[in-house]
Amino acid sequence: MHYIAQANYSQWIPDISQHSMKAFLEQADRVHEHAENSKGYVWRYEYNPHSHTLDTLFGVERIVFNMTVWETIEDLKSFSFKTIHGSTMKRRQEWFTKLAGQRSVLWWIPDDHKPSAKEAKDRFELLNIQGPTEEAFTFRKLFLAPA
Repeated sequence: MHYIAQANYSQWIPDISQHSMKAFLEQADRVHEHAENSKGYVWRYEYNPHSHTLDTLFGVERIVFNMTVWETIEDLKSFSFKTIHGSTMKRRQEWFTKLAGQRSVLWWIPDDHKPSAKEAKDRFELLNIQGPTEEAFTFRKLFLAPA
């Protein structure tokens, strides 16, 4: 059996105020709580947003990174577009810069696997170099789970 993993990242705007950053992080806490109580939610990668470990891995300063695992694409889509998450993402220009390339990626994983940030980075690289494939894709071009 396979689950769907998703990862996304953004970069704080250079002159973001502490007030704006705090507002986003508080909203993110609400989004995460909602996700954890949503149908099909399996797991979320947790990190310290003030750490520079992911900045180094992704080569982007001031990174904001998110990765979750869901039972089905339908569960992930429902959460992503029909809940507080969707309304929060409509405000992303208040907090984040626009970066080149794909900043959201999906891929299938065995149901007993927890992906790493390095694995997500590798999937972003595949997607940005090859476009959507079975190994790394987007909501716009989905692939079925492996048999």
